Amino acid sequence: MIELGADIRREAARALAHVKGGFNQAVSRSLNRTIDSLKSAAARETKQRYFVSVGEVKKSFALRKSTLNSLNAELISRGRRKSLKDYKLTPKAAPKHRKRDYVKGAVKREGGLKPLPGAFLVKGRNGYRPVYRTGRGRYDLKGLASPAVPQIVKNEDTLKALEQDAEQVFNKRMTHEVLRLLGAVP
Repeated sequence: MIELGADIRREAARALAHVKGGFNQAVSRSLNRTIDSLKSAAARETKQRYFVSVGEVKKSFALRKSTLNSLNAELISRGRRKSLKDYKLTPKAAPKHRKRDYVKGAVKREGGLKPLPGAFLVKGRNGYRPVYRTGRGRYDLKGLASPAVPQIVKNEDTLKALEQDAEQVFNKRMTHEVLRLLGAVP
C-alpha cells in the first residue's frame, strides 16, 4: 500500500475550502490519473527485471478507481502460474539429434540462463514445453512451472521505484486539479 502526499493534501484543502466538494473532486481525479500511470510504470519496471512482455503485465492488472465518496484507488495484479517456456528457454524445440542437451531457462534478466538438469522438451498442443521425470514410469512427468506475473510484480525493487513514481505523479496531478478547480487552468 502506498500512502500519498499528506503535505499537498493539507494545502489543497486550504485552497479549495470555498469550493463545494472541490477537495474530494481534486483528490479523486488525482488518484485515478496516478493509478492509470502506475499501471504503465509497473509494466515497464517489471519488463526491465524479468523476461515478460509489457502487455502481459498490463493484462494482469485490475483497477479500482476512486470516487467522490471513497477516496481510495487500488491497482491489483491477478494471474496464474506460467510454464517456464513463457519466459526464456533454450533450446526452443527438441534437438534433432539424440544427444541430450541441457535445457536452460531463466525468469530474471540479471542472472542469465541456468541449466535445468534432468529436464527435457516434450511436444504438446501448444508447441514444446519443458518437463522432468518424477518417477520411474513413462508417464510420470511434471511440467516446469515458474512464477505468476503478480509474484514478479511484487518484487521489492519494483515496488520502491513505483512508490517514488506514484508520489511524483500524484503531487503533479493534485496541483493541476486544484488549479483547474480554482479556474487558473482551462
